[in-house]
Amino acid sequence: RAADPIGEPGAAPDVTLDATAIARMRSIAPDDESFGRLVTSFLDNGATLLTQLADAAGSNDIDVLRRTAHTLKSNATSFGATELSELCAELESQARQNAVVDADGQVQAITVAFEGARQALDTRG
Repeated sequence: RAADPIGEPGAAPDVTLDATAIARMRSIAPDDESFGRLVTSFLDNGATLLTQLADAAGSNDIDVLRRTAHTLKSNATSFGATELSELCAELESQARQNAVVDADGQVQAITVAFEGARQALDTRG
């Protein structure tokens, strides 16, 4: 079964992005247009990864959970979305040990954290 990867509007908490990570991304894409393209790519890829996580949780596909959580963790770290990165790292670690607890609940928490990161990036312009 596939879960809704985006969640409820307004369900995201206030998220503060790591300023060092944002500065690093700004050094790669110093103008607003380039930075905006990086953000759009992160958000688009993130939405796809959330769908993959939800599908993998629903089908109990531990390998896909691990790989997808790893990818989303790395992307989140690049943009300073610390909470999102930490939640993904936990799911990845559990999947690596073949000991995933409440995959659906973890994917929901990751989805909420992603939405918070999306809102934080949107406000950065």
